[in-house]
Amino acid sequence: MVFKLVESAQARWRAVTAPHLVALVRAGTRFSGGGQGADGGGPSDSFTRMDEVDLLPHLDGTERGLVVMMCGLPGSGKSTYARALESRGYTRLSIDEVVWARIGHDAADLDPADYERLKAAVEQELWNELLELMEAKLPVVIDYSFWNRATRERYKAAVESHGCRWELIRLRADLDTLRRRLAVRNEQTGANSVTVSDEVLERYFAAFEEPVGEGERVIVQE
Repeated sequence: MVFKLVESAQARWRAVTAPHLVALVRAGTRFSGGGQGADGGGPSDSFTRMDEVDLLPHLDGTERGLVVMMCGLPGSGKSTYARALESRGYTRLSIDEVVWARIGHDAADLDPADYERLKAAVEQELWNELLELMEAKLPVVIDYSFWNRATRERYKAAVESHGCRWELIRLRADLDTLRRRLAVRNEQTGANSVTVSDEVLERYFAAFEEPVGEGERVIVQE
C-alpha cells in the first residue's frame, strides 16, 4: 500500500509549464531576477521551476505526514499554490480534477443538484485516500475551498488523530480581485477553470466563514 501511494504521489510531480507560469502571474505573484520577488521587477530570460518559486517556501515537502489545507474562494489562487506544493512531492487532492475526469467538461454545465451529489461522492473518495496517505505519513495538500468552519475542524481532527500536523493556508482576496481573476479564468477550459458566475461568486462570498483564531496563515491576494 505504501509503495502504491508513493508511486501515485510521484506521478503527480510536475515541472512548471507555461500555463502554470501564467496562473502564477494571474494569482498576483511577482517575479524578479528569475524568481518571485516583491519589487515588481520583470522576469529574467530563463524561468525557474515551480518548486523554486517562492510560494510557501517553508513547506518544502520534507515533513512527514504534513497536511496542508488550502482555504479560499474561487479565484483566490488555491490551485496555483497547491500545484507549487505538488511539484515538491506533496500529493494534491482536488475535487475539481476528479469531477472533470468523470464528466469530461465544465461542472458548471451540470444541474446543481447533480453536481452536489457528484461532488459529495468524490469528496468521500478523496477523504478515504487522505486517510491512507496520512497512515503512510506522506505529505498532502488539499485543494478545497474549506469555506466553513465545521469542515475545517473535521479535517483537522482527522489529521491530528493520525498523529500528523496540519497547516491552514487562507488565501484572502476582496470581491473585486476575485471578479477580475474569474473574468479571465472563465474564458479558459480545464479541471481547474470551473466557470463561476458573478451571482454564484457573490453567494459564495457572503457564505464564507472567515477563519479567525484557527491557526490559519493568511496570505492576502491582490
